[in-house]
Amino acid sequence: MATSTTLHFVVIYVENIETAAEFFTKTLGFAVPDQDPNEPGFRRFDGGEGVAFGLQQVDSRFPHKAGTVELWLKTDNLPATHARLSEQNAAATPIIPMPFASFFGVRAPDGAAITIQS
Repeated sequence: MATSTTLHFVVIYVENIETAAEFFTKTLGFAVPDQDPNEPGFRRFDGGEGVAFGLQQVDSRFPHKAGTVELWLKTDNLPATHARLSEQNAAATPIIPMPFASFFGVRAPDGAAITIQS
C-alpha cells in the first residue's frame, strides 16, 4: 500500500525562547501564542493559511544548534513509511511513541532534520 506524506509543522530552534517569541509577536506581528505550562521552552504559532510553526529553546533535551529549522511531516501509515525509509537506509531513529503522536527522525542528505509523525 502506498503511503502519503505531507508537511505538518516547522520548528525553529532558538537560544532564548522569550527573545525569539517577542520578535515573532512584536516585530513580525504574529498573535501571542498560548504557552503550555508543561513545555515552558516551546511556543506554537498559527502561521495562517493552515500552516503552523513553533519555537523550541535549545537545551539538554533539544541539543540542536540555535537557528536550526526542523520539518515535521505527517504520514498516513507510520510503520510502512518507517519500513520503506529503513530499507533505503534513511530512517535514523526507531519509532518513538508520545502522548500527542508517534514519530521517528531522519536526516536529509545535507543533514537537515526531518521528523515524520502519525
